Amino acid sequence: MVATAKTFALRIEHETGLAASSALDDFIRFSYVTVSVATEFREPGRWHNYLNNPDAMAALRREGLTEVELELPRRSKQVYIHLIRVRIFEDSDGREWFRTTAVDPPFPPATESLLTMLERVATEMGYSVIRGRIPVRLGQP
Repeated sequence: MVATAKTFALRIEHETGLAASSALDDFIRFSYVTVSVATEFREPGRWHNYLNNPDAMAALRREGLTEVELELPRRSKQVYIHLIRVRIFEDSDGREWFRTTAVDPPFPPATESLLTMLERVATEMGYSVIRGRIPVRLGQP
């Protein structure tokens, strides 16, 4: 599972020039590839690495960072592609949390072009592509 995600990540970096990382979900049901849409932030899916980066933290507090997630279920030849926005929000106790939300279409032309390119890469690797959404996930920075 992880090897497939790593292969996807390397291929995506090569094809797009954007940063891509691979990981497993918490329950080891899926592997993920996360692609950073912003070229200046090269740690997709590793938001805790931005805690000491003032520019990234400012972006996370304002508009958030947009990332593409490719979800690869184990024992499947399908790829689910989701566009997410990661933001930091503050709870009533003053603690800050990372929060991801799904980004709904319509997408800007550049983002749509990136999604199309990612779909092409997945298809060339023998996978069928499904565009879908993921639920909100919370994680403390």
